[in-house]
Formats: sequence, structure tokens, C-alpha cells
Amino acid sequence: MNYTTILGLTIGVLIVLAALAFTGTPVSVWLQPEALLIVLGGSMTACMVHYSFTELRQTVGAVKTAMTGVHHSPKELANIVGDAATFIRARGALAAQPLLSAVHDPLLQKGLQMIVDGQPLRDIEHKLGLEIEGQLAQRMKYSKILEFAGGVAPTMGIIGAIVGLIQVSGLLNNPAQMGQGIAGAFSATLYGVGLSNLILLPLSGRLRQLAQQQWHSDCMAVEGLISIAQQDHPTLTREKLEAYLAHLHCQHPAEPSAQPSSQPSSQSRSQPLGTLPLPAVARKKARPISLRAVKRDAAAHLQATDPGDAIDALLGDAAQPGNYSPSELF
Repeated sequence: MNYTTILGLTIGVLIVLAALAFTGTPVSVWLQPEALLIVLGGSMTACMVHYSFTELRQTVGAVKTAMTGVHHSPKELANIVGDAATFIRARGALAAQPLLSAVHDPLLQKGLQMIVDGQPLRDIEHKLGLEIEGQLAQRMKYSKILEFAGGVAPTMGIIGAIVGLIQVSGLLNNPAQMGQGIAGAFSATLYGVGLSNLILLPLSGRLRQLAQQQWHSDCMAVEGLISIAQQDHPTLTREKLEAYLAHLHCQHPAEPSAQPSSQPSSQSRSQPLGTLPLPAVARKKARPISLRAVKRDAAAHLQATDPGDAIDALLGDAAQPGNYSPSELF
């Protein structure tokens, strides 16, 4: 369970409520059901128009997972992959079948199953590359949905305030009621801004951060699985994983490295990476996309405006041939 996220949301709401209580204003002035209906109902309907019900339901599940789910740290994943490498080296790939039930990470489980099945290295790399690419786009979409809702909520608050002021305009002959009506009208603005900046936008940022962290962990896991599939020594596999961990500790998770080296490195991995297929609209160009290019360019487009645009740009940039240094694999 992520206590920091839950605690932050709770304290933020309590601070605002405490500040309102200290003003001595009656609760009836701040509690306006009509304004709350406009803000919540308007924000929800705007999201329903912009996104499908399935996407909204999945976003709710992603928020729940972000707050209460169990997330493996990169160190834990590295230990699991390292132990699997040692086990498979000692007993063979077929003997690792019982090991799959003890692995709870879906990507690791899928990769180990492919190794046990004896699939070619190129196919393993191909499928796992598509897997992490699709998961990144999906997780970033959840963040964008909350970001969209966070942008709509203040506007709904302004609409609620305008509706309230229109109602107040009929009370010009009664200054006492007009003042109370104006205060109630601006409650809608408070609801909209508070909902956006205290709940929706922080949760959007949290989902984005988790997506970036999970992407780094997935890249590390794929690198370890490829090392196992090409029958590297477990010590070499662990060294690759430790290199990933060292890189993650030195780099802020919200800013993954994305810039290619200006000079190609003479070092290369022991076996070339496989290729990923281009989408149908780009198959006429039919250039191979290396997984290392996918890793590099996915980081470059994590901050893109739209997850779909990020993947389109990712595929377009990754299609350009070039050499990459081993540091860019991380």
C-alpha cells in the first residue's frame, strides 16, 4: 500500500477544511449541493464524452492499484531474474516450469514461459519489446485521463459560479441575500479548483511516475530475460542487472535518459537484438526497429501530449538506422 499518496490526499483535504472552519463562516455557505453537482457531474460527463467507459473503468482500477497495490522494486525484480538465471543454468530451461508459479510479475512470467518453451531469442525479444511498449502507452493513457479531468474541473467550477451569479442578479433588491448568494456562487469555483489541484492532478502525476518507474523495471527485466535466453553465465546476467540498478539510482525516475550518444560506441552486446514490426501504414518502408531504439525513444516521448502520439513518434524515430552505445540500452 502506498501510504504517501493516501496520506498526502487526506492531509490536503483536511487542511482546506480546517482553513474554512477557522474563518467562522457557517457551513451552509460553503456546502452548496448545486455547485457540487455541476462540478462533479460536468467533469464526469466531459470524461465520458472524451473517453470510453472501458478506459474510465480501467483508470479507476489504475488509481486503486497506485494507492493500495503491491509494486515490486527494481532491486526485487533484479533478484528474481538473477535467481532464475542461476536456476536455469544449473538445471536447464525445462526444469524451470515449476518456477513460473512463484513469479507474480506478468512480464517475467511470460518471458520465462517463452524460455521454457524454447522459443528463439529473436521471437522472445520481439514479443517482450511489443509488450513493454504497449504497457507504457496504456499506463500513460490513464495519467492523461486524470489530467484531462483535472483541466475540466476548474472550468466546471467557473460555470457553476456564473450560474450562481445569474441567480443572484434577481436579488438586487435584497442586499443581505445577495451577499450570501454571491458567496455560494463562488463555492463552485472552490470545488472545481480544489478537486483539480488536490486530487486529480496529483493522482495523474502519480500514475505518470509509476508508469515511468515500471517502464525502467520492464526494460531491466527484458534485458535479463534476453541474457538468460542467449545462455549467458548467471554472473554476467547479474552484472547487467546491477548496471541497470546503478543507472536508476543515479537518475530521477521522471526524467529517463533519452539522448543518443554523439559518437557510436565500439562495444556491442554479445548477440544482436531482434526487430519489432512497423504498423501497417508504415510497412512500405519496412525498416527493422531494434529494441534498444525502442527503449531509447520511448523515454524521449514519455512527456508527449498524447500517449498515442508518443507511440507514433516512437515508431517513426526508431525506424531510423544507427548505432547505439550500451549505456543507451538502459
